[in-house]
Amino acid sequence: MKKHILLFILLAFSSQIVYCQSYNQELLKSYSNKELKEIAKSNPNEIELLNYAIEHACYVVEKPATEKTVKHTVDGRSISIPVFNGKLNVDLDKVKFTDLGFKIQNENIYLILTDYNKMLVIKSKWVLQNEIDQIK
Repeated sequence: MKKHILLFILLAFSSQIVYCQSYNQELLKSYSNKELKEIAKSNPNEIELLNYAIEHACYVVEKPATEKTVKHTVDGRSISIPVFNGKLNVDLDKVKFTDLGFKIQNENIYLILTDYNKMLVIKSKWVLQNEIDQIK
């Protein structure tokens, strides 16, 4: 009986380790295998966030009417919005942050898509975590 309990505990623990370290292979377009293993080891919840981000981090909006590519933040800083010239290899409604090699950051990422006259928004870790928390 003790062997069965010990075996059960070991299986439960090992499956938790495997679960924590599993990540979607799509992430390898933006993160190295080493980076993902380090994230899984140091912060398993971030792997969950990144896996969620693959399908939920990006959305496309109309390009801002202004010709300026500068965004002013609440604290008065000015940020230049990067511009992407060229066609994407994926439909705009299916674009993923990994398609462009971006990593999920602490702040939203904005990217002007000139060939589409649109702007791509990549959600921040904070936004994605709030979405995950709402689902739970």
